[in-house]
Amino acid sequence: MLSIQIFYVTDPESKGITWLNPNQTDGGVWPFVFTYSMDINARAIAPQQDTPANKITYGACVTVDKRLRPYMSANITGTYYAFYGYYKTCFYNQIPIPNYLMALVIGDLEY
Repeated sequence: MLSIQIFYVTDPESKGITWLNPNQTDGGVWPFVFTYSMDINARAIAPQQDTPANKITYGACVTVDKRLRPYMSANITGTYYAFYGYYKTCFYNQIPIPNYLMALVIGDLEY
């Protein structure tokens, strides 16, 4: 088994990531972000070959303000205090899926 850890930054204006301003949300206080990986947008979210034939498992950690909640198409493995009111939530998906099914949502959400 091979495990590789990659750190990267993607453009907030990419087509695979959609931001809603607070005034576009029900609460009107916090922004809302979600991914849309269909077509060829998955490669804008993570450095990967974007094809349905490519099945991946993945892990990710997301750091957000303590008042926001991140969720992914993966199991939560833990939430940790990061710094100054920010928390890091980590996820892991052990089931091989096409990479366009990798999803992320962050907002003022309730489970």
